[in-house]
Amino acid sequence: WFSGVIYYSARWVEIITTGWIVLELTGSPFLVGLSGFFRVLPMLILGSFFGAIADRFRRVDMLIGIHAAGLLAALSLMSAFMLGIESIWIMFPIIACIGCGSAADFSARSNLISEIQERPLLAKSMSLESLSMNGAKITAALGAGVLLSVGGATLGYACLAILYGCGLAWLLA
Repeated sequence: WFSGVIYYSARWVEIITTGWIVLELTGSPFLVGLSGFFRVLPMLILGSFFGAIADRFRRVDMLIGIHAAGLLAALSLMSAFMLGIESIWIMFPIIACIGCGSAADFSARSNLISEIQERPLLAKSMSLESLSMNGAKITAALGAGVLLSVGGATLGYACLAILYGCGLAWLLA
């Protein structure tokens, strides 16, 4: 559950930060929408593939890999903005990679809950997962707005890296 709160928070920090930065860099609502397209396209194309992988491998190992890949993606975005490389053409492929992580996370996390929880408590566990998802959506979106107003893209993506790093550490522990 705790890794879910961290992961969903990271997801919303990325969504808000990227949307704002794309709008700030280009002034184009269409390109903001295109950033969302690149984020969800992997779910459409690779969702079944990640579901099959989740059936064959340990789900915790998948979550560790997802957090590690997310950490690398966030560090790449943070570094690009620290170096003044502010290009949406760098951002979009990285966002697609993060979208792959979301597709894989959805498959692995849902199956993991049913695998580790006793059947009589499964409904409560799924409700708690939903609560963590929606709670993170509210708090992380607000936090991302504060980060963007204080430190721009670099701070937003640094927070994203911290969240993925914390989630990775939690899962490894």
